[in-house]
Amino acid sequence: MADEFTHDVFLSHSSKDKAIVRSLAEGLRSAGLQVWFDEWEMQPGDAIFTKLEEGLEHSRVLALCMSANAFASDWAELESTTIRFRDPLNRERRFVPIRLDETPAKGSLANFLSVSWNPNSPDIDLQRIVTACRGERLATKRRQNIGMLSSEFPPHTLGGLGVHVAHLCEQLGPFVDVNLVLPHRKTIYADPPKGVRLRPLSSVTANYDEPLSWLHFAQHAFDLVKRMSPRPEIIHCHDWVTVLAGVRCRWELSIPLVFHVHLPNRTPFCASIENLGLVCADLVTVNSQAMAEQLQDRFPVKKIAVIPNGVDTDVFRPGNEANQAELYVFFAGRLVEQKGVDHLLRAFVHVAKRLPSLQLKIAGTGPCEPAYKRMAESLLISDRVQFLGWKSSSELSELYRAAAVVAVPSMYEPFGMTALEAMACARPVVASNTGGLREIVKHQVTGFLVEPGDHLDLAQWLIRLLERESLRREIGTNAGHQVHNITTHKWPEIARQYAEIYYKLSGEGIPVDTPSDARVFVEQIKGFTAKLDYGAQQKLVGWLR
Repeated sequence: MADEFTHDVFLSHSSKDKAIVRSLAEGLRSAGLQVWFDEWEMQPGDAIFTKLEEGLEHSRVLALCMSANAFASDWAELESTTIRFRDPLNRERRFVPIRLDETPAKGSLANFLSVSWNPNSPDIDLQRIVTACRGERLATKRRQNIGMLSSEFPPHTLGGLGVHVAHLCEQLGPFVDVNLVLPHRKTIYADPPKGVRLRPLSSVTANYDEPLSWLHFAQHAFDLVKRMSPRPEIIHCHDWVTVLAGVRCRWELSIPLVFHVHLPNRTPFCASIENLGLVCADLVTVNSQAMAEQLQDRFPVKKIAVIPNGVDTDVFRPGNEANQAELYVFFAGRLVEQKGVDHLLRAFVHVAKRLPSLQLKIAGTGPCEPAYKRMAESLLISDRVQFLGWKSSSELSELYRAAAVVAVPSMYEPFGMTALEAMACARPVVASNTGGLREIVKHQVTGFLVEPGDHLDLAQWLIRLLERESLRREIGTNAGHQVHNITTHKWPEIARQYAEIYYKLSGEGIPVDTPSDARVFVEQIKGFTAKLDYGAQQKLVGWLR
């Protein structure tokens, strides 16, 4: 039966309560639930009662909005529609009475526990209603203490990792307590959300340019976790830079390890640490099926789960149509070889010939920026290419919304965050047919997929969109609908999945033996650190066995 559900919640209400129920519907949708609300589902000419019956039949939860207005109507008939939801054999469905005012419930409805909705205190009421609608056991579970290890947190973010950690922590707050361990930075981190405590390591300034610096991070992070009271029940590490500390916590403190791989690392030393994390973790999580397959190609990972990345739909949302007076193609991302900006510049040479007023705007920084600026000059397009530097999320959303087309020409992309952000802004995307991008962009429906590294293929699809305004509008609308009307990429749903993972792992118990595959990677790591003096090596990796 579960496969038949197209909606999470059916909102049954009096037409006189439309405004207050609309605010509830919007809140539930922003929390990641698929909501059947008549204003959004009914079209002129629909057979009203047939449409209502279909919506009710294909919704997992009936939310019955009770009020003086509802009970002034034929409330008994209203209540009769809940029978199928109250059938004790019908476990797939739930019935949630919601009080819109202080009017006492009538008849058998008075026997049910209810939740309240007051638009004047939405944060408090909405969380209770969402929890009730999901039927989550989380509301009655003891709050867990999670130790999360990350290399980034706002404002110190270089890519998608820091954004992911910030949003995940914010949405985990209702479920668990998070101790977020971070490296020291010269300027302070942003204030954490409720339920999250930042634990920067004051003596460790690890950075990506010095891989060995993360050995110091691992040592001090482990020492901090060991001193924590209460001690974390789960360790959740992000990428190779933090997982060595997680492995040690698992081995020496018997704490289950969740290892999230954002981008596989190919540098031998870093890959050895990453591989050690893969074989030792109790669960590996990734953002796309392509990533899961890539990791499994290395060697069989014992447990792996795909949890797609999320997008902040409050920031990245549709806006006005692109300004035709300033038509431009937009790119956002780090300026590194992987992102394929060189192929975009070559493609733009051909596109610019067809559209003399077209501009190319590039947002982001990175080591390849000087080379790309020189390349634009050598291709004689520097007067039509703007390098905008780093932009905040709010600035990016404005740039997405005003763009005619967004290009994502990556050579490889484990997920494709910029494509998702652009689609959330209802912009058409031309992206490489690789990695996680092919799981986000539906070819010729929500965007176009091109061969990675083929600048002529990229150019032809850009031209096709740029010369057809109606096609841009159609593709952009489809893209916005895909992101905003499903729960897959909603952060509350993603946090809920992780919270369930934490509870499950903490109740399973973990094997204490070191995996046999781990010894190979332990020796590799020790080999890479052999240049350190003996005392330093023993201090940093002597615990590896």
